[in-house]
Amino acid sequence: MHLLRRILTLCLVTLVVGGSAQNWTLFQTWNSDLTNNVIWTLEPDGEGGVWMGFTLDYMDHFDGQEFTHYDSTGMRLLGQRIRTIRKQGPDSLWISYWGDHAATVWVNGTWTHFTPQNGFPNSSMHHMEVDPSGNVWFCAFNGGLHRWSAGTFTAFPPPNTIPNNDVHTIAFDAVGDAWIGTDGGLTHYDGNTWTTTTAGPDGPPGNAVQAITFAANGDIWVGTTSGIGVFDGTDWTTYDMNSVGLLSNAVQALLEDSQGRMWVGTEWGGLSLLENGVWSHYNTLNSDLPGNVVECLTEDDLGNVWVGTNVGLMRVDAIPTSLPEHEKGALHVAVLPEGLRIDSRTLEWVPDLVELLTVQGASVRKAALRGAFTVLPRHGLQAGAYLLRVRDRAGHEAAARVVLP
Repeated sequence: MHLLRRILTLCLVTLVVGGSAQNWTLFQTWNSDLTNNVIWTLEPDGEGGVWMGFTLDYMDHFDGQEFTHYDSTGMRLLGQRIRTIRKQGPDSLWISYWGDHAATVWVNGTWTHFTPQNGFPNSSMHHMEVDPSGNVWFCAFNGGLHRWSAGTFTAFPPPNTIPNNDVHTIAFDAVGDAWIGTDGGLTHYDGNTWTTTTAGPDGPPGNAVQAITFAANGDIWVGTTSGIGVFDGTDWTTYDMNSVGLLSNAVQALLEDSQGRMWVGTEWGGLSLLENGVWSHYNTLNSDLPGNVVECLTEDDLGNVWVGTNVGLMRVDAIPTSLPEHEKGALHVAVLPEGLRIDSRTLEWVPDLVELLTVQGASVRKAALRGAFTVLPRHGLQAGAYLLRVRDRAGHEAAARVVLP
């Protein structure tokens, strides 16, 4: 990497998010060795790095320091337009393409290509996902839904399964059920029964479902071209330009990170963030977001959130959840139905005050500590990630990260 590019790559953009400074690192073709600015897919490598695929330039791997480019020569890829990259276990990497009617799997240096000649669907791929059992599902553009399992492709044609052949995305919930986003609504498949929910008061805000994710509390988030629908198992709630100020109703990517924050990527409306009940919205005019078309989102193993756009790649650095300069011993916190049970017996000093903060540092609740055990009541606290801090009058401090379901 050239010295100038290395210097520019390591420059951080400091952005105020939720009231506190947060580092956003930008990677573009003119300030790094990133191959292409239009990023279509992102996948963590399990070691703190990330794989990325582009609209016209194969794919890159970033290990935290260096970019490595892979193309048809070294990786023996079948096409340049990489639609989705997914890991299948620690040693297998699957790649699907747009417009090349194929998929590739790389297992410990051994390559296998799937094309229409050996059973692969004759269609461009919108998306690809690996289920909890290791089966690989393909969502095709006007080509339906397909599953690869134990060397065999199985098609699930409409109308008795999915409502139509234009399948945008698929995700799997905590029990392994499949949720499929199509141009005709949201379909739930429990392994036996297919159930489709369409737009309306008892469904998502639109039928073109482009993104699906699951919150830690079990809610399913559904991104459509008409906004977001959130289903809690009983009722649907809509988040859109009118209700929460999204800058676009065309939602393309959703991610709840390990801090409990929900990230929303839109088409031409930039990036939105829901944290502790507060919405924030970012585009190229009010922030350093590189592009307003957010194609993909992921979180790496270090807690960094990666944002793929049409004008470059952005990394939102993980928020520290401890106080290393002040901690003395370990603070134990248990999340109970009635609140947070604090055990300070392992500390080398006796705290007399506890404070609950958002991960940005805003104070939520304070209480005096009396004795080794204290329960901070949960009443009125929203689900999400928090920082719990205890201290004494001498200036000792200790903290622990907690997540309320």
